[in-house]
Amino acid sequence: LGPLLFSLVLNILVSAISTRDDCAGLNFHAWYLDDGAVAGPRSTLCRILTLLQEEGPALGIIINLPKCEVFSRHGLDMFPLGVKKSDKPHMEILGIPIGDQDFCSSFKKKKHSKAKILLSQLEEVGVADPQVALILLRVCGAFCKLVHLARATPSTLTHKAFALIDDDI
Repeated sequence: LGPLLFSLVLNILVSAISTRDDCAGLNFHAWYLDDGAVAGPRSTLCRILTLLQEEGPALGIIINLPKCEVFSRHGLDMFPLGVKKSDKPHMEILGIPIGDQDFCSSFKKKKHSKAKILLSQLEEVGVADPQVALILLRVCGAFCKLVHLARATPSTLTHKAFALIDDDI
């Protein structure tokens, strides 16, 4: 019930973004629960961020600026302090790297090192039964995140990193 209620409240802000004249000019905006992606002119993006900061708290929605990320080739100084700013077209959306091969490979290497730690912890616990180890890996070991990553990222950008994880398993 919680996600449904949150979505209903968030819809008030999303509708405001869609209908307000000062938010016109957006190329794109899409939301999945508390994750939003907005594309358009920098001035419009600033107005949307202001709208979310000013009208959100009355609805119980508070923007976490360190989790906000802005990409632009120039004019990043117009965005508030705390927002991640980048002039490179690399970002992470819903746990998926968006960018060139180097960025995606770096992202996968971080996931690989985390997976390696997890696998060594499974070994330390001394799980003798391989079936129990597999269940722990699937349920507790962020297996779902790796599957999501594998499905949503082009295999040409990820096959080496996933081969390393597969070798470790």
